[in-house]
Amino acid sequence: MCLAAATPLAEAAGDDSAAIAPVVVTASRIPGTLADTTASVTIISQSDIAARSPASVTELLRQVPGMHVDQPGGRGSTSSVYIRGSDPNYTLVLMDGIAVNDPTNNRGGSFDFSTLDIEHIERIEIVRGPLSAVYGSNALGGVINIITREGEPVRASSLTAGVGESGMRNVAAGARGPFGSGDYSVTAAFDDAGNPVEDSEYLGRSLGTTVRVPTSDAGSLKLVTYYGNNDSAAFPEDSGGPTYAVLRDVDQRDNRTLTVGIDFNHEASAAINHNIKLNYYEHRNTTNSPGVAPGLRDPFGIPMNTEATRFSQTSMVANTVYQYSKYIRLSGGIDVRHELGVSDSTLVIGGFPVAGHFSDERTSYAPFAEIRYRAESGTSMEAGLRIDKPEGVDPETSPRLGVSYPLTDRTVLRSSWARGFKLPSFYALGNSIVGNPDLKPERSENIDVGLEKEFDENTGSLNITYFRSRYKDMIDFDAGPPPRLVNRSETIAEGVELATNRKFGKQWQINGHVSYTKTDLVGSEQELLDRPEWRAGIEGRGWLNPESELSVSALYVGELRDSSIPTGEVTLGDYTRVDAALTWYGMPQWEFTFAVDNVLDADYEEAVGFPAPGILARLTAKVHF
Repeated sequence: MCLAAATPLAEAAGDDSAAIAPVVVTASRIPGTLADTTASVTIISQSDIAARSPASVTELLRQVPGMHVDQPGGRGSTSSVYIRGSDPNYTLVLMDGIAVNDPTNNRGGSFDFSTLDIEHIERIEIVRGPLSAVYGSNALGGVINIITREGEPVRASSLTAGVGESGMRNVAAGARGPFGSGDYSVTAAFDDAGNPVEDSEYLGRSLGTTVRVPTSDAGSLKLVTYYGNNDSAAFPEDSGGPTYAVLRDVDQRDNRTLTVGIDFNHEASAAINHNIKLNYYEHRNTTNSPGVAPGLRDPFGIPMNTEATRFSQTSMVANTVYQYSKYIRLSGGIDVRHELGVSDSTLVIGGFPVAGHFSDERTSYAPFAEIRYRAESGTSMEAGLRIDKPEGVDPETSPRLGVSYPLTDRTVLRSSWARGFKLPSFYALGNSIVGNPDLKPERSENIDVGLEKEFDENTGSLNITYFRSRYKDMIDFDAGPPPRLVNRSETIAEGVELATNRKFGKQWQINGHVSYTKTDLVGSEQELLDRPEWRAGIEGRGWLNPESELSVSALYVGELRDSSIPTGEVTLGDYTRVDAALTWYGMPQWEFTFAVDNVLDADYEEAVGFPAPGILARLTAKVHF
């Protein structure tokens, strides 16, 4: 899981379906299995999601090696993902291959995973390390691809309803089946997270569809859509949360997301496959904030403010994969995209409103090429190159190399090297208060080396990976005066990821992982915030009897530095959290899940002044038609 070709979590469950190697669609333009890729990949399968029964996507991601996830307080706050010590906005997030990062937000283009409903997800692929050679800007720390539910040739429908403590409730309905000569999938969901932490609220509504039809004996067309609308409330970031905030009003946010993807695939011959993707993404956000009172870190605080943003991206990717020989596959194509971002804001200073506005758009063109060599001995080598030509910015060249070499029948050595980049976000360039039009692109360079050892008789594996990432020209806030965003010189993130899974018969499996990540701002005594050096987790999953499946997991997160306006920088203590879920399949067409988050009632904070929810019990019923 933490090695270059990580063992999928589905295999960790002892699921027989895991014996079929899943095709990885995120790490390369050339589809292949985990054994083919040299990148650091983790797959969270549908069986993982069903067994864990997480309350949100944020909770689902917590057990991934090398990746820290925080969710200050309840689900109403913004969640963040840190891959190998990188900033949250260094992770490119995809939905069915469509980029959904928003460069108009004040976090520089990160993505809030708490806004997604778990019922829409088929699986998640996580790639750690730069993938700008495949996707261009934003993929300098890693990529997370959320793949939504797909159609089936046999008609099936389901209805899910859940209730829990603190007013939590949700309902979802799904239908899948044949559609003419193709198939379809439709999922609708409503989710109310209740109020597990003071003044934290989340209410989400979503609809997702997939339709796939053959266009000929050798071609197919797939249409994927997703619409989400959520309202949330929480104390502002840096306010000190329910514990320290002086102003007791909360942020009110309304988010709307739309993605539309058209995927045309045509097998011109046994050796040549053409693919064209047309994608559209739109995100609208409105925020009303009471601001933050002056405090120890900032004698001025943050004034009352409102902000309305809209971002849209239209893209076309054309790619051809060519089987040059038995051992060599080639890929080449072009990626064309157009982005438009608009923001209108108002700050109330001294009782007077001060309006701000920025808008920006850019078009980019990027030819790319990849080659993969796979020998009968199991040796695999990959190389990729992409040249991005953004409008008004110097071209960016992103190379990538990787190799996988079997030392023995059950031991594989893997290594990869890559460079990535991120264009300054629209917010960073154009915000009327802190924007800086002279900002340079941020860049990264990563190398990792790993060893994977399979146990005898296919009973599990042990993976260990060393990585080192260098980030240059990181965009950071300078208090001034005047306050503005600036490029910092260099940051180093270095560490080790270890993961193992072990099967016990056909019913039980234990997974474990440990990650150590050390970050260093070169030439500065300052520490990067919100990045624990140590993380570790363990999960046990299996069948108590033919009708009952149990999952119990524990996660340890080491101490980390954080900051808020009322307190300044502080150290948050380490913690261990335990979650459990029991699913019963004892009635035909029915399944019932009883889940408890934070079983031991751990008292901890993921951000200053935002206490984590205590014990939260949930009961979910699902009926299949």
